[in-house]
Formats: sequence, structure tokens, C-alpha cells
Amino acid sequence: MKALVTCFHPFRGRANNGSQALAHFLENRLPNTDLRVIEMPVQWGAVEAIACPAIDEWSPDLLLGIGEGGPDAVVIETVGHNVRRGEDVDGTPPPSETILESGEEERRSRFSFAWDSRTALAVPIHLGLDAGAYLCNNALYVYCGTKVPRAGFVHVPPQGEAPDAPYCEQLGPILLDLVRQNSSR
Repeated sequence: MKALVTCFHPFRGRANNGSQALAHFLENRLPNTDLRVIEMPVQWGAVEAIACPAIDEWSPDLLLGIGEGGPDAVVIETVGHNVRRGEDVDGTPPPSETILESGEEERRSRFSFAWDSRTALAVPIHLGLDAGAYLCNNALYVYCGTKVPRAGFVHVPPQGEAPDAPYCEQLGPILLDLVRQNSSR
């Protein structure tokens, strides 16, 4: 099993990006899985310039994008829309309002998930129907257009100033379970 996990660098003056901490938390915790992590800047074009060549070169069986979202839940995004808005970390707007000219209006995640652990959750888990219009949505839309059989994206609560270890202890089990469930399909 080959799994590729993408995450983003800190942005908007933050010292940490929880997606990085959680992506690296997954390393060496999944037996029988060759897992690679790719970190990307919060810049338009990063997904296409950094993640896509790695996907094409390595041909993973599972592709998980992780990004920071709202503070109250882990959101497993189910739909990526062919839209992008907002200035990136450098203040640069997207090159166009659509991700793919003449592309489908939306693309569906190829992940399934059911929380079946008896462990109490630090935050609720939701399925999302709208990944926004920023770089996370861009990643989901692009990933779901690849040949990777199981591709999806998860928004996690911002890490803030929390140290990596307690942050990952709270949210890491959810991501581990998500990867395990989609590795066995």
C-alpha cells in the first residue's frame, strides 16, 4: 500500500499549521503502508507544481490532503468545486476563478469513513459538502481528478499555539482510522 499525504505550511502569521503536524504524525504509524508526506506553501499553483508531479511519479493507492479549517470539527470533505478565490500567502490572487477551464463543476471524494471507535472524540467529525474556494478546495478538486483510487481531503481545526504532541494525540487517531479504512477497500 502506497499512501501520499499532502499538507500546507503555516500562513496568515501563524507559527504552526496543524496539517503539517498531523501529516508527519501519520508517518511510521501504519504497518504495511509506504507513506510519504509532501509539504506545500499556501500559494496558488502549489498543488499543481508540487503534488501533481509526485502523484504522477509515485502512483499512490491513497491520496490524503490535509488542511486547516474551522475550529470546531474535523471535516471530511466530500465535494470539490471547480472554483477558486482569495489571495494566497503572498497576496497573489488565483490565476483564474476556475481550477480547470471546461472542467466538471464538482468532483466527489473517493473516501469512505465511519467512526467506529469507542474512544471519545476531542472534536466532532462531519462530512462536508463544500470545501470552500481556497487552496484546500483546489487540492480536493485536483486530487479527485487523478487516477489515484482513493483520493480525498480533510479539514482539521487550527493548531494555534498548541504543541504538536497534544494536538496530534487529539486528532491523529481520526486520521489514522480514515487512512486504515480506505487502505482496506
